Amino acid sequence: MARIWIQLDDPAAAAGTGRILEAEGHQVVIGQDSGEEPLDQAQRAVRLLESKPDVAVVGYQAEDALSVKVMQETRTRDPYLKFIFVLSGPVEPEHLVMAVNEGAAAFLTAALSSGALLNFVARAEAKKKREMDRDAEVDRCRDIIEKEKVCSLEQASQIARNRRLLQASQRLINHLLAASIPRNPRVVLLVSDSTFQLDLFRKSLEDHNFRVVTAANGSKGLEAAREHHPRIIVSDLEMPGLSGLELCRAVKNDETLSPNHFIVFTANERRMDEILRPENKVDDCLIKPSRSEDYQAFVARVALGIMV
Repeated sequence: MARIWIQLDDPAAAAGTGRILEAEGHQVVIGQDSGEEPLDQAQRAVRLLESKPDVAVVGYQAEDALSVKVMQETRTRDPYLKFIFVLSGPVEPEHLVMAVNEGAAAFLTAALSSGALLNFVARAEAKKKREMDRDAEVDRCRDIIEKEKVCSLEQASQIARNRRLLQASQRLINHLLAASIPRNPRVVLLVSDSTFQLDLFRKSLEDHNFRVVTAANGSKGLEAAREHHPRIIVSDLEMPGLSGLELCRAVKNDETLSPNHFIVFTANERRMDEILRPENKVDDCLIKPSRSEDYQAFVARVALGIMV
């Protein structure tokens, strides 16, 4: 139930209005001007706000737009407070329009019926709740947006840190590749049905002193693995015949070919978790490189196979 401030020119009318509302369970505060000096709009607003009402049922005073000024003053401090004005006589239409534009919830005549009064109070109370819920949802959305901005900034910072660490790791690996590592551990078997990919990968690895053996599909890759016993095997995922995963399992299950470091590359990042399932026995999974820096990362990841 609502807390309702009642201020009417007729004390008996104010008391009667209060009884109607109290009978419905509302909490009523009756405010009347006291003293010889009339209160200005600011003083009226302060008195009204001190009672912390949800709805104000107030006699409308058109002179100098006093009631509208009181409502404006009050709603600057409590924008959800609803005003129901009681008219004691005829009022110029422009005054009513001004009051509605400033937020008046309803107008009632002095000879108000209890049903109309309760109906307008209920509507004012419901409107206040809708506005508060709406603004709470707006604030919640703003908080989410601000948190997402903070998260985005933190994520961007973390990504930048990870990129710097990756670049430092790649520089270290490339430095180690320039050292006198025996040739045999540097044998890499590349398996793909794409000649274009094989040529690009082979060039990137040979530029870093790897000895590269290639195979055009999974079956030929298995034959090449048995012939050359490479320390590192890099295979495409999708190929005619044996897929990359089937080739990996065949190699890992062949004791004569171990130890080896098996890498699968794919263009579909969403399949990485599937590829790296333990039953597939894949050691690493890479997204197919597309830029020059991606090929540097590719070489560094391949080089890790020497060290594990």
